[in-house]
Amino acid sequence: MAVVTQIDFVQSELKRPHSWQVVRAVRTNPLLLFFLLAYAIAWVGWSPLVLSRAGIGIIPVNVPIEYIVLPSFAPSIAALLTQRFTQGNFRFLQLFAPRGRDLSGIIIGPVLIVIAFVIIPGVLITKSPVSLHWSVFGAGSLSGVVNWSALIHGPIGEEPGWRGYALPKLQAREGPFIGSLILACLWAVWHLPLFWVKEWTHLPFSMFFWIVTAVTLLMTYVANISRFIVIVAVLMHATYNISATLLSGLVASVPMRTMPPPYVVYSLAPFALALILVACTRGRLGSTDVHTDSSSPGAAR
Repeated sequence: MAVVTQIDFVQSELKRPHSWQVVRAVRTNPLLLFFLLAYAIAWVGWSPLVLSRAGIGIIPVNVPIEYIVLPSFAPSIAALLTQRFTQGNFRFLQLFAPRGRDLSGIIIGPVLIVIAFVIIPGVLITKSPVSLHWSVFGAGSLSGVVNWSALIHGPIGEEPGWRGYALPKLQAREGPFIGSLILACLWAVWHLPLFWVKEWTHLPFSMFFWIVTAVTLLMTYVANISRFIVIVAVLMHATYNISATLLSGLVASVPMRTMPPPYVVYSLAPFALALILVACTRGRLGSTDVHTDSSSPGAAR
């Protein structure tokens, strides 16, 4: 109730004559408000972790890496606030729908991520692909890899905002390919403060950018064929989160190539696959003529 009251107050204040231009700009471009909120909430929320000993060490306190989860809900919170401010409701996404064609993405999405980030890199970085440990995909091995942290660290907090709210609007405005590239850039830069957190990643931002772009293009394709059911995006994001562990198990004790470096293959091979998908779909990435911004759950009206 406090959040709703605060939004009502902001709405009433911005309706005053001296602020009518701001109101019009926000209401005609809700994506601007969404991204500003997503960045502000996350970056302010992550600041204690970044400034602590886990980051650059300005604040002499120990903030556990698990703290990273809380601000990761910023995109979902931003989508809720933007939808409430611009439309007066909280209906901005389609979480789940029991329809056969839509549910196909629940299978296709994770499989596509595994192919892009596990199987193809595994084959390319080893000298003997026949020696790969395919048993890593067995039920027993997967049970040790799949856990709640894969869902909590990003997918549940981020995807309702990125794929549930922002992507349908960007796609309607810029098209599937350009809209996805815009989202990929903003999504990658959104993570920028975390590169000062020692335990978060060892990849340089340049490689991380290619990974995010590849994931975004693949997720746009599956989002379109599953009609933007957010659970599909959540599962794809979670599958990516465990892909490095699966790849390590696939190539364990197998002779590996030294050139190009494995992390380069892991970054660029999925991007190449994503570009092939773009070419095969002629840039449509699974979208159809009947899908418009007005048909999406978070569409402006």
